[in-house]
Amino acid sequence: MLSKELAHRFGRSYIRVNTVAPGSIDSPLLRRALGSQEMFDRAAQRVPLGRLGKPEEVALLSIVPAVRRGSAYINGATLVIDGGVLLSR
Repeated sequence: MLSKELAHRFGRSYIRVNTVAPGSIDSPLLRRALGSQEMFDRAAQRVPLGRLGKPEEVALLSIVPAVRRGSAYINGATLVIDGGVLLSR
């Protein structure tokens, strides 16, 4: 709600506020949290794409809309980058 409120409040000042909501991303921290390759594989199986995301996939999709001229009308949006996990619930 904070990002939506900020988007509403500052939109007329040409300040765009959007949110990135990544799902499970393959990282050293996640691998430590899962504890084993078996748990990692289980987590990947729950994703409709059959794998966890890569950090660069989140970074690229987070930056591109911010710098594209055609995205000037995007404000208050949430970009979900989860490999389709929310679709399967």
